[in-house]
Amino acid sequence: MWITTVGDGLRRAPAPELLRGRIKEFSTAVESFTAKDGLSDDVAIPIVQDREGNIWVGTMSGLDRFRKTNLAPFAYPFKPRYVVLAAGNGGDVWVENLGSMVRVHGEHTDRVHPIPCGAVSAYRDPAGVIWWLCDDAIYRYEAGNYTRLALPPSFPKPYLESGIAATEAGSGAFWLAAVREGLFYWKKGEWHQLETASELTKLVPRAAFTDWMGRVWFGYEGGTIILVNDENVQEVFLPGDSSVGSVGAIAGRGRHTWVGGESGLTFFDGNRFRRIIPANARPRERRLGRVCRRIDVVSRFCCLGHL
Repeated sequence: MWITTVGDGLRRAPAPELLRGRIKEFSTAVESFTAKDGLSDDVAIPIVQDREGNIWVGTMSGLDRFRKTNLAPFAYPFKPRYVVLAAGNGGDVWVENLGSMVRVHGEHTDRVHPIPCGAVSAYRDPAGVIWWLCDDAIYRYEAGNYTRLALPPSFPKPYLESGIAATEAGSGAFWLAAVREGLFYWKKGEWHQLETASELTKLVPRAAFTDWMGRVWFGYEGGTIILVNDENVQEVFLPGDSSVGSVGAIAGRGRHTWVGGESGLTFFDGNRFRRIIPANARPRERRLGRVCRRIDVVSRFCCLGHL
């Protein structure tokens, strides 16, 4: 139930059937939106709902739209400059900002003991342990305690590059990809470097993921994707193979592996990537998707004929 007022903004009751008795001015049972909350004016009279469920409110100073969203704003307890996020237990989110650390639980934030230096990125392993990747070391957080793990000996000290990503393989080895340094894994108390082409060490890693088979995926700026299996590079996918552009995220559940990038979303079917076309895509985008698939089939056919 929405209520407009002359001079007191807007009221909204999410569940009016649950309201009982007299509702006080500042009752939490009814939400209030005024100019202090961003409403264009406190004098709000006309109100309509469109076919998509949006609520439009006309005020003395403008027109305001309210729509459903799954995202809620969060106010930092500090001025954010370089924020690194990590998933915690029970839906918590850990936020690190150049030495300041808070834990977000629902609408509440708690300041916690920070790591000794600012983090570049973070990784949460399947056991719930958070690995904070910093410029001088890696800090492993578990049960309220930090354990320091030095970066590979070949890394410059401090390591000031921003391209670094990590994940834990199914074998238990901790994998690390770093720009200008290459691929490394921590096993049995020491670092090992994986030999790769020199061109790959120049790439900037942006995402890492371990799939259901225990294989390690690394995604890079520009679109290159590397698949590692049993401490060997199993396959290198070139930028055109996934068609998502620079990789921003790799994730999955069960046997499904997904890659998201600046140009879209793709699904790995076990042999190759299949681009996802949204159901509400424009006709031109759908035709382009079909053309890309045809080109892919033709190119593979030509390659086979050439061989």
